[in-house]
Amino acid sequence: MVAAYVMSTRSSISKEETAPNEKRWVIAVIALMLLVMDYCAGTSINFPVFYVFPVMLAAWQLGFRIAAWLGLAMAMARFGFQWLEDFPQGDWKAAAINNTMRAMALVLLAWLTEITARQNRLLRARVKRLERVVTLCPRCDTVRGDDGNWRTLEEHTALHVKPPVVCPVCSEKDEYL
Repeated sequence: MVAAYVMSTRSSISKEETAPNEKRWVIAVIALMLLVMDYCAGTSINFPVFYVFPVMLAAWQLGFRIAAWLGLAMAMARFGFQWLEDFPQGDWKAAAINNTMRAMALVLLAWLTEITARQNRLLRARVKRLERVVTLCPRCDTVRGDDGNWRTLEEHTALHVKPPVVCPVCSEKDEYL
């Protein structure tokens, strides 16, 4: 009975409402798998993509805050791997400086990726809004007008776009160009 109730309420939840939690788990699993691969490779072999990919994915899908925390956590995990091996490349100060720089670079990368993702979402929304305004045939480039008739693109723009207002002095100059 309880299982039937859970299944009915779960099916009533839209895909968009559950998507962020699913994305978080997927990104966390990817980050964990890459950290395990990095640990198995050892501290002498360094693959920066192990850190870049999950942070960029998190910033694109979930936003800056989560991606920044993920980048900091991954840099701290790398420092922990080096600590477990007694800092084979040198002393702990060099490892601390390197991992601090890694963390700062990952936070910067998360910020830039989130800005790019936000701009991408805004542009997609604008394109969708513009596609609803003008119905354009992809084959012959004719436009369906408000009255339902199809016209060429030039006819449509001549009907709907106002010509720019130009002062008399500039209009005289344009005649000679």
